[in-house]
Amino acid sequence: MSYMQSATPKFIFDTDANDVLALLLLLASNEAELALITVTFGNTELKHAYTNVLKVYQLVLDHLERYPGDRNRFPNLKSKPKVCSGATGPLSGVPHLAQYFHGPDGLSDISTTHPEFNVRDPSALSEVIEESETAAEDAIIELLSESPEDSVTVVAVGPLTNIARVWVKNPTALRRARRIIVMGGALDVPGNTSATAEFNFFADPQSAAMIMDAAKSESINLLLAPLDITTQHGIPYTHLIHPNLLSGPLVNGSELLQTMTPLRAFTSAFLYRVRRVTRELGIPDVFDMHDPLAVWAGLVHATLPRNAPLLEGWRVEKRDFVIECAGQYTKGMCVVDRRGTTDETGGVRSIDGVQGVDKAKTKPALGVKVLTSTPGLSTLENLMAKGPISVAQYMQMCLSHPVEGYYMKGEPIGAQGDFVTSPEISQLFGELVGIWLVSQWLERGINRPIQVVELGPGRGTLMDDMLRTIESIEQTRGRVQAVHLVETSAKLREEQKSRLSARIPAELLHWYDRIEDVPNNADVYTLLVAHEFFDAIPIHIIKTSQKTPGGFQEVLVDIDRTAQILSDSSPSLVNNPSLLANNSPAKPQSPGFRYVLSGQSSPLARTLGESSARFSQVPEGHRIEVSPSSWAIVRGVGDLIGKGGGAGLVIDYGDDRAFGASFRGFHKHKLVDVFHQPGFCDLTANVDFAYLKEALKFTSTTSHGPITQHAFLAKMGAPIRLHRLLQGAKDDETRERLKKGAARLMDLVGMGRQYKVMGITSGEKQEQVYPFGI
Repeated sequence: MSYMQSATPKFIFDTDANDVLALLLLLASNEAELALITVTFGNTELKHAYTNVLKVYQLVLDHLERYPGDRNRFPNLKSKPKVCSGATGPLSGVPHLAQYFHGPDGLSDISTTHPEFNVRDPSALSEVIEESETAAEDAIIELLSESPEDSVTVVAVGPLTNIARVWVKNPTALRRARRIIVMGGALDVPGNTSATAEFNFFADPQSAAMIMDAAKSESINLLLAPLDITTQHGIPYTHLIHPNLLSGPLVNGSELLQTMTPLRAFTSAFLYRVRRVTRELGIPDVFDMHDPLAVWAGLVHATLPRNAPLLEGWRVEKRDFVIECAGQYTKGMCVVDRRGTTDETGGVRSIDGVQGVDKAKTKPALGVKVLTSTPGLSTLENLMAKGPISVAQYMQMCLSHPVEGYYMKGEPIGAQGDFVTSPEISQLFGELVGIWLVSQWLERGINRPIQVVELGPGRGTLMDDMLRTIESIEQTRGRVQAVHLVETSAKLREEQKSRLSARIPAELLHWYDRIEDVPNNADVYTLLVAHEFFDAIPIHIIKTSQKTPGGFQEVLVDIDRTAQILSDSSPSLVNNPSLLANNSPAKPQSPGFRYVLSGQSSPLARTLGESSARFSQVPEGHRIEVSPSSWAIVRGVGDLIGKGGGAGLVIDYGDDRAFGASFRGFHKHKLVDVFHQPGFCDLTANVDFAYLKEALKFTSTTSHGPITQHAFLAKMGAPIRLHRLLQGAKDDETRERLKKGAARLMDLVGMGRQYKVMGITSGEKQEQVYPFGI
């Protein structure tokens, strides 16, 4: 068969044993022509995987024979693709199958339990498929070579052996693909075959490593859909399995076909076993749409040129990782370098996949394009379809979702927003922060150039005041060589750029998503500030419980009422306020969501509970708000300041202790329930400064304080500076505004007491730094 040029984009579907729903989705699509199906080993042997493809076509034909009016539901049935066998095992080693989970045939053993669904006469399928003796890799090369460049999408949802064979035999052919979408890997979530590895990468890590390396070098246009994104797309089994089978025993195919359509009978039969096994393993009662998600991504972008941005709602992020090929416990693991450090040339230091040692690069490392968000994540309900989520996930979704997140829309800061920050109230604040930072440079900077870093810059007001102050001091004038802003909101980045480019050359402004990405250059002195940043970092909430083996349970967020409801009788800690703040329950919950307790102690709850020795002193039944993300971020701050020298200030709500019930929402400057209009309210929690200080002990820095904002501003000369500002004011209205702003910043029953200031300076052992402790 020769592949003639066509205006319709073509699809290659590289599959293993059980990708039934993904193949049905392809047959039901009209976005692309399904031109080739290549089969590989995977959850079962190659011969069974190949037969399963034929079973799907037999199923559709049986369905159409019974319901001929449904033919228009399967437009791709007329594409008549080639079907070719491929790899029987990995590039090296023996096959690792998943028959324990998917049955001997890869489809829950329905070949035995439901012979009615077996292929009766393969020759009868010749009207819809072309069985070919051509090896899978040769068929892929043929189609890519004969089709116009940038017209074929490859979707691989099994082990990558067939794709790796193509790359070895004819890499030029693979480069011609418009897009290669791979379902596989696990970056920031646990694996599903081992604790660290997803099945496809585990089954043939050498092939996966080969193809990921090609993607890193941008030799091929690859998009990875790992478990991180696919596990967020689930359909309850109750939507897929006929109600008659949800609670009763599995019946034979003849009885099924009497009560439901062939399609429903088939999916009910093969998912019955999968559901039973997952429930025995304690997995949520939801079918994760791993392979259908990869197909969906390919279909909706089938006509999109390779270099064009993905459609609205789809988001990718480049990630650098290597794949462990031989570890006893880590085979198939995506080893992500989370250090984010840079060498003297500005290059990123990554893990050498061959030798396992640091390898300095002269330019930033390229990464694999990883799918991180889809339009399917547009609601919290979809995320919770498989069960309760952590408070941290809820916060992350509400605040930072790329489409519906609070910080991605609207005007959160200022009179028209939901909160006003100290820099927005008075220039006095930013000036005194800038003076403290300059004082540290004067003492320890040794005349080095300066890089100024801010985490969560908001509108850029604080940075603007700081830069103005730095430039007004003779010793630091002209010494700022870079301004680094850690900000994820595109809208706020634009506002920051507009404001700050009037203060400093635009080429000195740089933006990053993470603190780890900020250049760590030993030749510059770092001045850093994080103001009202850590209070918005997601928290987990755990509850002390001696009834569970680990001693802690996690407080979760749910939309249903199947789990144990969190009691409103949590005792307060009036007699021991040094451990936790008020533990009384939050305001009444909105009807959409509610807190629930995990049924038993999870490894995460135990790990969080043991992450600070202070938590072991918390009495039974009390809650603790813990932010491991804050711990990691401040550790990155310490590494940045400690390496080349520097100083920083963390200013936020909180205290030098843990909290149990400070999680709250703000809308239009009013305190609201955390479940009020998710995505339209600011969510915040008090900062445990003691926890941040514990993280800094692992860096070459010293922490100071925290002290109240009132004490910091007063000792830094706020009254004197206010007096000078009042003298220079042109009218009474300006003078009144300055006085009210200063009073609000230092109010001992408001911001002056609620906000705390913690200093960070380079050097592990250091005398007290003014105004902390002096």
